[in-house]
Amino acid sequence: MSESKRTQIYLPKSTYSELRSLARRREESVAFLVREAVDKYLQEQDPSKLRDADPVWDFIATCDGHQEDGAARHDEYLYGKDHPTRTRRPRKGLRR
Repeated sequence: MSESKRTQIYLPKSTYSELRSLARRREESVAFLVREAVDKYLQEQDPSKLRDADPVWDFIATCDGHQEDGAARHDEYLYGKDHPTRTRRPRKGLRR
């Protein structure tokens, strides 16, 4: 973590209780969850930061009509050739 600045916030008791419960389940600190939530909120306020973090935007920029196999090979285009993808199992007929 980079240099931090200490701050204090007031939360309703019910919100803090839920936050503390989530922190226990995730084995994280309450402070970590608050930082994570604030970071996410700030990214949502500046969509350009979201674009930088998600490779899907690079793929969308290439969709000018020349990617005829984009639906079938999107994982390869987004994450690279060696990225594992899920394969579908053949459907079984209805059991009676």
